[in-house]
Amino acid sequence: MFRTSLSSFSSDLADLAEVHQKHISTMAALAMNDDENVWIAASDGDIPKVQAYLVQDPSLATKGDHNGYTCMHAAAGKKHLPETH
Repeated sequence: MFRTSLSSFSSDLADLAEVHQKHISTMAALAMNDDENVWIAASDGDIPKVQAYLVQDPSLATKGDHNGYTCMHAAAGKKHLPETH
């Protein structure tokens, strides 16, 4: 029983380390000036930045800006989606 618990604990630590590393990567990708947002990242075609924003707040995938445009609209408008090339 102890061996199983120790193995489970070790696995949990590895999982925690992976989550922590993803969090650090996400925070690094989001470390930018206040003038940048998911719409700008999408219109720039910066997929890692868009993904970081969406990991942080999944609702941004369908949230519109003040004109109702989503980040997908921004990406499509600048031809950053495969279907728009």
